Amino acid sequence: MLIRADDGEKGMIRFHQVNEDDDQDIRLEQGTAGGFNIMNKTTDKDITIQCNDGGTNITHVKFDAGDRRTEFNPDQEADYDFRISTDCCENFIYIDGTDNVLGVAAGAPGGDLPTNARMTIGKGATAGAVTELLILKESDGDSSENLTTGNGAALLFHVAENAGSALGARIIAQRESNTDTNTQAGLGFWTYADNASGAERMRIDYTGRVGIGTTTPVHKLQVVGTISGSSTLEVVGNTFIGGTLSVSGTVSHGGASTFTTISASSTLEVVGATVLGRSLAVTGAAALDSTTRG
Repeated sequence: MLIRADDGEKGMIRFHQVNEDDDQDIRLEQGTAGGFNIMNKTTDKDITIQCNDGGTNITHVKFDAGDRRTEFNPDQEADYDFRISTDCCENFIYIDGTDNVLGVAAGAPGGDLPTNARMTIGKGATAGAVTELLILKESDGDSSENLTTGNGAALLFHVAENAGSALGARIIAQRESNTDTNTQAGLGFWTYADNASGAERMRIDYTGRVGIGTTTPVHKLQVVGTISGSSTLEVVGNTFIGGTLSVSGTVSHGGASTFTTISASSTLEVVGATVLGRSLAVTGAAALDSTTRG
């Protein structure tokens, strides 16, 4: 059958129900520039594509007119998979309807595609190179925004609670310059209490300095607050203490030390020469195993 329109007209097949308005129909028609259109002219009526599976009609695709939405498997049939293939990957995007997982170049279901995570992204390795799997990108393409240290790209983690979930933590690639063209950035780690505002707990700045309790560390490691350890603290190099050093156990030191004030509630042991630039006050017994000069 040949359908050929007159000059200036479109060739079409129209499906029209009796007693309906003239423009309430379904059309298969020639589109512009040699295209082809499937049109449902009836207001708020959908278009569906169905196939028969063993005697049962299965709706594969639904073009929802009322919600302006395209749906695959709109009737939520069980074990319904979805796949997009490319020239390099048969399963470039694969939704496994049995295990309800999504794979992006992550392999075939039942094989390489993991089922213990909701989503897996895969990419082949290149010898001697880091494989970049995911990019989170914040942009100002038209240069209309005044970029400051308040800008950044964030990864958010929501934890489950009754009847839903709530924000529990986030990691932010935080700008550390108020100059629009300067992209120096650090990494900020935030945590949140229950139903409370969060705060940044740790920062790695653009130079690699680490701050705990501060967003502007000035040393390789800077901690604002109390540090507690249950094992050995080993320092190679000079140690500067700007306040009081309190020790509840034994202090043992094998080299030279310079102190303004020493206070100890237990044994003070020094192996090597000790030079005191002022008086040594001892309350209680003092035992010296070698020569004392002062």
